[in-house]
Amino acid sequence: MHHCDQLSICFSVCLIDRFKNNKSPAPDNIGPRLLKAVTDEIADPSCCLLSLSFLTSVVPNTLRFAKVIVIIRKVINLALNPTLLSVID
Repeated sequence: MHHCDQLSICFSVCLIDRFKNNKSPAPDNIGPRLLKAVTDEIADPSCCLLSLSFLTSVVPNTLRFAKVIVIIRKVINLALNPTLLSVID
């Protein structure tokens, strides 16, 4: 069963095109530059995968993971900032 039409495929291509080149790769180590380079080849399969996920409300297990890296840019002294404390509560 084929769930993709030209509009959906065009949307997939536009979505991939908006990826930022300087972002880290996904857990599969495929970065945005590589995805952009093969957009024409992966537009239809990725569109079908997304469409099926929405239609069936099922997301494949391999797409449920994310690589999260915490980068502490600035330490805020919460004791000196009562306004920030009230927002956090």
